[in-house]
Amino acid sequence: PFSASCRAREHVMAAGWAPMLMMTTVAGCRAMLVPGASRVANAGARRLRMTAGGPPLPPKPLGYTWGAAPGSGAPHIELFLDLSCPFSAKGFHNLYPSTAPGGPLVDRATFTLHQVVQPWHSQSTVMHEAALAVREVAPDDYLAYVGAVFSKLMSEYTVEAVKGETRTQTASRLARLAEETTAAPAAAVEELLAQGAANDGCAMTQMIKWTTKHHRARGVHVTPTVFVHGIEAPTISSSWTAAEWTGLIDELTGAQ
Repeated sequence: PFSASCRAREHVMAAGWAPMLMMTTVAGCRAMLVPGASRVANAGARRLRMTAGGPPLPPKPLGYTWGAAPGSGAPHIELFLDLSCPFSAKGFHNLYPSTAPGGPLVDRATFTLHQVVQPWHSQSTVMHEAALAVREVAPDDYLAYVGAVFSKLMSEYTVEAVKGETRTQTASRLARLAEETTAAPAAAVEELLAQGAANDGCAMTQMIKWTTKHHRARGVHVTPTVFVHGIEAPTISSSWTAAEWTGLIDELTGAQ
């Protein structure tokens, strides 16, 4: 025979609450209760985390967004870039001046930069960790730091340039670059890049995992890759000039 708490299911169903039911366990019996009923029945029960048993989830949207306010109706352009990729550097330098404060495109589109670690470049991970650390310490200077890294890429951060260094030495140089070009102190960036014990990684490792999972889920492999309103736009090239970007936004907004 059903317990009184189990029989309550029939009354709940009869009252028309079936679409809003949730499963819970009372006195060893699976019962169907309306939202909040479990709190009344067992006020001392510990609240369960909805993510319990699964991987951690990011507390806010991934990527760095600037330009027109999200949801304003302006075109949304997502840039998937690798900091160790010369084509990503070229594309960023061609586009960013037009989208920076005072630029002609700053309020005409919403731009989001997503970092893409490319594992065949051995230095890529620590370069991305450094940019994420700068975003943590001096978020307003994030894009300035990305630009600084891209400017130094071919002279200081290629595979050949770092081949005689340890990861810690490369991280220290990236931290010093942050102090030279942003408001982020080198010591604060280095602290976030410091490796933990065994395979613990650093303070930015979880963010690297989320960014990697995100671009894999989006099907991004090569860099740069550009999405417009969530759809990949393979015709957009790292060689595009400011005039070509303006032409795209004119087309998207009907401003031709």
